[in-house]
Amino acid sequence: MHIFANPKTHRRQDQPWRKAGAVLIATLLLASCASSAPEESGFPANEDALTDTLRQTAENAERGLQFEAAAGHYGRLAERVPDSIEPPLGQARNQRYAGAPREAISTLRRAIETHGEEPPLLLELAKAQFASALTADAGDTLARLRAETPDDWQVYAMLGMLRDNKGDFTEAQELYRQALSLSPDNPTVINNYSLSLAQAGELTQAIQLLEPIAFGEQSTVQTRQNLAMLYVLNGDSESAEKLVEGDLPPDLAAQNLSTFQSLAE
Repeated sequence: MHIFANPKTHRRQDQPWRKAGAVLIATLLLASCASSAPEESGFPANEDALTDTLRQTAENAERGLQFEAAAGHYGRLAERVPDSIEPPLGQARNQRYAGAPREAISTLRRAIETHGEEPPLLLELAKAQFASALTADAGDTLARLRAETPDDWQVYAMLGMLRDNKGDFTEAQELYRQALSLSPDNPTVINNYSLSLAQAGELTQAIQLLEPIAFGEQSTVQTRQNLAMLYVLNGDSESAEKLVEGDLPPDLAAQNLSTFQSLAE
């Protein structure tokens, strides 16, 4: 349930929070809705206007959770703006969101051949590799990136996720603390740090760490649902129900609560 992608890890089966691992919360059931590409004949003839319109279409599709459509739009944008790394980054990111991280890796490999090992391309490559369960490759990519951008909090956060994936929770938590020293109060890092604590059996500490984020201004559905899961694992089903039912329609709320309960059994 680490925030950023849908990596799946597996822990020892003797502790329920290890089953939860790094599986992304299944609350949003994000469907990649079909979206038609813009018909250029219906847009202004000016090339810059066409490019701007296509960029806006891609961004709107991504905001609308239409990840497959957004990836297609970004791919077409890359053909129009071959000197920029932003379109292939957007394409790969949305391929990963759409559940096609191997396609994202291919997109990024081509972009790296064209633009070189730019840090944003390497970071997105590491995310796609991790989402593809290519953890050794992700580690190698992050090692190169860490040497080049030692002050990037995202690198330490991802390295923490890799250590969690191997069950090295103490080392993972140190990496999350390093990430927080570079980006204080970062909700993504705090979320993943709390889940690492939970996997290590420190449920009370995990809940105390996540509550200010889940109930604060930076709260998201993911952080609230992760907190709900921790409540269930800690035996507090009543608090979990309030969070789940406040975010989700009755059918999805019941589904989430049932999933959380199965983790606690």
